[in-house]
Amino acid sequence: MTPSEALAVCRLRQWHSDRTAARAGHICSYRNTGWIERRQRQTDARIVRMLDFEKAFASLTDAEQIMLASAYADGAVSTDTARAAGCCVRKIAYALPAARRHLADALAALDLL
Repeated sequence: MTPSEALAVCRLRQWHSDRTAARAGHICSYRNTGWIERRQRQTDARIVRMLDFEKAFASLTDAEQIMLASAYADGAVSTDTARAAGCCVRKIAYALPAARRHLADALAALDLL
């Protein structure tokens, strides 16, 4: 895995964490916020970060999105990833690195790495 692919995986995991927190209504960490203005800025930054990542993620094919989200965001093993993508485990072994490269390229194009 190249350094840009590793950063892309980190961004994917961060997006998953931010999206989960936003859906649960936990927009910011109240221990670290302080003033209302800072809390608002932190919330805005998280939403912008999620939207920017989703723009890059949407440029991938549906199969690549399913593979990446299943493998890295949800932490599924290769058999579960293959079942979610509707293909065999061997194809996942070849397609997952390509999907990581495509995500890294999309994030680099938007200057998000």
